[in-house]
Amino acid sequence: MENTDSQKSEGRPASVESSSNNDSFSETLQGIEKDRREYYRSFLEQNKDLENIIDKMIELEKESSFDSLTGAFNQRGFMMILQKNIMPRLKRENLSFLVVFADMDNLKNINDTQGHGEGNKAIIQMVERTKSCLRKGDFVVRWTRGDEFLVFMPWKPNEDPNSVINRLNSAYQGDENNQKIGVSIGYAQGRHSDKFLEVVEKADKVMYENKRQRKQNNGE
Repeated sequence: MENTDSQKSEGRPASVESSSNNDSFSETLQGIEKDRREYYRSFLEQNKDLENIIDKMIELEKESSFDSLTGAFNQRGFMMILQKNIMPRLKRENLSFLVVFADMDNLKNINDTQGHGEGNKAIIQMVERTKSCLRKGDFVVRWTRGDEFLVFMPWKPNEDPNSVINRLNSAYQGDENNQKIGVSIGYAQGRHSDKFLEVVEKADKVMYENKRQRKQNNGE
């Protein structure tokens, strides 16, 4: 007699074999699901590590862009945003810029006579007083790790640079609560099409000429 569809060669009912197939299929699905869970768990763990690496890289980038003592931009950090953000904006808005170069006159004397701790306090004061004279969108940069600072200001042709210089000089003079900080200042104006470092060099030369004249006037 021929086998019917309801019975296999081993004599098991189709319902039993169907149940066995379903169990096997279910186990297979569970195995696949377990594998995928392991894969996604591993993926998330790897991404978590990657996210931590990215966070550390961003933190290192931030640290390398700012002066650790004063919190002001350092030269590297400022030049990066100058090229990526500031100059394109000046070009769009057809603005010029003002560079003020400032050099602390008596930092070495403070370090030698009062110690580097007091010298560091004077540097911090220098930056804080400079910031008090700036507008939104202006920048103060610790140009070197010593006593040279740069102020960058977007500028309109009808503005008077002497108004800024007067504010800075007044801030550096101090008052009854703050001692005077001796600072030599020079400035130069430029446009977005100018080579920035050449404008800085002009301001630097004016600053050193002002320093020389003041020393000469003081008999130093």
